[in-house]
Amino acid sequence: MIVLPNLPGLRSGDVLTRPKRWSPFTHTGVVVAPNVVLHNTPESGEHLSSYADFAQGQRVRVIRRRVAPGFFSRIIAIVRRPKSYSPVTRNCEHTALEAVQGKSTSPQLFRSLVSISLGFLFIGFLRRR
Repeated sequence: MIVLPNLPGLRSGDVLTRPKRWSPFTHTGVVVAPNVVLHNTPESGEHLSSYADFAQGQRVRVIRRRVAPGFFSRIIAIVRRPKSYSPVTRNCEHTALEAVQGKSTSPQLFRSLVSISLGFLFIGFLRRR
């Protein structure tokens, strides 16, 4: 793991999250190298940026994850063929977790869909009464 000299304690593979403005969701990226973060935004799709560009003045939370073998190979593949942002099929979590774990997944999206589904079930239950 590479320790970022200007951002003490951050290592390649660390997952970063920060609040999104005007949204209940968080923005997610992954540390690739010193002051380099891979993330996916509606404006730029999958791309590398500086830590400051990722943070956008927000407080950033660091989540240590065990990095699956092939981390740098996955980073290279993502950067060589960047995908456009999609809130459902390719959001920032999909990108970061594919890089770290080798599996494209979005826990925030899953939780949102489950919550919406439960809400509809509850409304349907109330209407039957």
